Amino acid sequence: MKRLQRLPLTPRSLGFLQDRARQVSSAADSKAEAARLWGLQSNKAFQEIRGVLLQMASGIERCMYCEDSAGTDIEHFWPKAVYPDRAFEWLNYLIACSRCNSNFKRDQFPLDPAGAPLLLNPTEDDPLEHLSFSPSTGRLESRSPKGEPSIEVFGLNRTTLTRGRADAWTALRHLLIRYAALRAQGDAEEARRIETTVRQHPFAGVLAALIRMARGPDAELLIGRDGLQVFAAHPEIRTWA
Repeated sequence: MKRLQRLPLTPRSLGFLQDRARQVSSAADSKAEAARLWGLQSNKAFQEIRGVLLQMASGIERCMYCEDSAGTDIEHFWPKAVYPDRAFEWLNYLIACSRCNSNFKRDQFPLDPAGAPLLLNPTEDDPLEHLSFSPSTGRLESRSPKGEPSIEVFGLNRTTLTRGRADAWTALRHLLIRYAALRAQGDAEEARRIETTVRQHPFAGVLAALIRMARGPDAELLIGRDGLQVFAAHPEIRTWA
């Protein structure tokens, strides 16, 4: 996972969500009303909402949790079945794949003793502050009280993801070395293609971790001398994640 920027909605769509929220809050059965209204998504406001969420997502419209599969579901970070008052709140929406959303997270939402979420919201938290990444295994490990619950609830260490992250680490390292070689040869066009590939690569959190590790005390051990030379010669890479 990586930190994502929350983009704005138009006033029209925000007004639509506020109207729906008022309907839910005034209903005798708020959970039933939230579920009923949620089934009525075929309108321009939700077309915009989905489009903005996909624009916010990393890679090419990837799931904000696993970063591997395509984002298909508008996900309620605070589950609407439990928190109907948040069913139509823009800040509560993420985009997720159906496997992360329906098979893993579902309505799970652990809270700390103060009532704050114990799950990572990539539009509010920097996942790298809460999760560490192992390049050799592709696994994520907890660094904070939010780490372990997020790994478990989102299924972030399922085999397809750990293998994918380990492969992404290898691929991204070699792509960056290739980028530097092309720049040295003066082939700006092909270098731009490599940059686009890196920026749109699945598992964007791996790129973010690689960039952060390049500043760390074990940088040469983890990334290699050739990799560090790439970062030294091309500091623009640090802005790619």
